[in-house]
Amino acid sequence: MKRKYFTKAVGFFLKIFIGMLICAVLYLCVYGMALIGIPEAEEVEKITISYSEFPDEVRELTEKEDLEMVIQLSDFLNYSLLGEDASDSPPIVTVTYFLKNGDTVTVSANRTSVWWKGKVHALKQEDLFVNLTEGIFF
Repeated sequence: MKRKYFTKAVGFFLKIFIGMLICAVLYLCVYGMALIGIPEAEEVEKITISYSEFPDEVRELTEKEDLEMVIQLSDFLNYSLLGEDASDSPPIVTVTYFLKNGDTVTVSANRTSVWWKGKVHALKQEDLFVNLTEGIFF
C-alpha cells in the first residue's frame, strides 16, 4: 500500500519537474540568458560609462539613482544561448563598475554583441542597450 502512494507521488513530482524544465527552456529561448554577476547598487562605489563615438567623454556616476539606473540597464543585456556571435565590430559602450571592496567589473556591448567575463555573446534584443545608453547618458 505504501509503495503505491510512493509511486504516485514520484510520478506527480516528476511531471511537475518536467513541466518546470520545459518552462525554463522556453523562457530562455524567448528572453535569453541574463548576465550573471552584475553587482548590486549597494556594492558599487562608482560607475564609468564610455561611448566610442565620443572617446574623450567618459561619464562618471556616483549618485545612487544613477547607479541603480545603470544596473537596471544591464538587464537589457540578455544573450542568446544558442546564437553565435558573428560580430567583428568593437564595443560601442563600455560600463565599468568600481566596487567598494576595490574590485572592478566591466561589461561592453555593441549593437549585436555583449562582452562579459572574457566571452562574446550574441544579444537577444539587438540595439536596445546601446540606444538606451546613448539616449540617457550621451
